[in-house]
Amino acid sequence: MRARQRDDDLLRMQRLARNGGTAGLLRWLAGRADGWAGIAGSDGTLLSASGAPPSG
Repeated sequence: MRARQRDDDLLRMQRLARNGGTAGLLRWLAGRADGWAGIAGSDGTLLSASGAPPSG
């Protein structure tokens, strides 16, 4: 990944977190990773997700 692309990604994540909150940021991360994104608590409980967690 090129430095400029990383810079752009960091700026986009900052804007999403500020304006769209966690949901917007997780949707963007899931799209960027071509998969699923979520945040789990210290006990493993799913706190927020980009959509339904993958089965398995």
